[in-house]
Amino acid sequence: MFTGLVQDTSRVARFERDASSECWNLWVETQLKTDSWNIGDSVANNGVCLTFVAKETSRVLFQVGPETLKVSNFSGLKLGQGVHLETSLKMGDPLGGHWVSGHVDTTARLLRRVPGHDVLTLSFSLEGPGRDKVAPFVVTKGSIAIDGVSLTVNAVRDIGTTTEFDVTLIPHTLKLTRFAELKEGDFVNIEADLIAKHAARYAEYWKGV
Repeated sequence: MFTGLVQDTSRVARFERDASSECWNLWVETQLKTDSWNIGDSVANNGVCLTFVAKETSRVLFQVGPETLKVSNFSGLKLGQGVHLETSLKMGDPLGGHWVSGHVDTTARLLRRVPGHDVLTLSFSLEGPGRDKVAPFVVTKGSIAIDGVSLTVNAVRDIGTTTEFDVTLIPHTLKLTRFAELKEGDFVNIEADLIAKHAARYAEYWKGV
C-alpha cells in the first residue's frame, strides 16, 4: 500500500526483455537510500507496484510482467525518462495523500498544458484498456493517482464515449515530480480511488442478490 506522495523522481537506466522469462527488467537510477531495502520489497514505479529484485550501486532492478505492460505506460518507457518512486507504507507511517494500491487501472493521454502564474493545469483523456470501467470513479474534487502521484481532480468532462479531466499542479508538486517534462500526447498511469472502487463493487454485488 502507498500514499501517492512520491519520494524520488528517478531515471530509467535500462529497460530490456528478460532472456529467461516473459518479464522485462527495469533498471532505475535513484538517489534514494536503498540500504534498508530487502529483495522482494514492493516499490511503486510511476504508480505501479513492482518487486525489487537486485541493485548495483545506485541502480535498482524491478521486474515487469506482461499484464503490467498491457495496462500501464511502461511499454513506452525511454532511457533517461523520469520515474516516480515510492516505497510501501510501514505500520505507523503517516498517510498524507490517499490510499494507493499500486495496481493501475488504465492509462490517460495528456491533451493540454495550461500554465498559470505559478501553477500548471494538465488536461487528460482516459484512453487505455478498461477506461470505461474507470471513468465513473473520476470525480470532481475526488482523489486520483497519476503516475503514482496523489492529486485532486478539478474538472471532469464526458464527451461522447470519452472522459476528460483536469488536475492543477502547485510549484511544490512540479518541483518533486516529472510532470514538468510531460508533453502533449504522452501517456500516464491512472489508478482511481480505491475506496470508491470497493464501494461500487459492494453496491453492485448486493443489487444483484
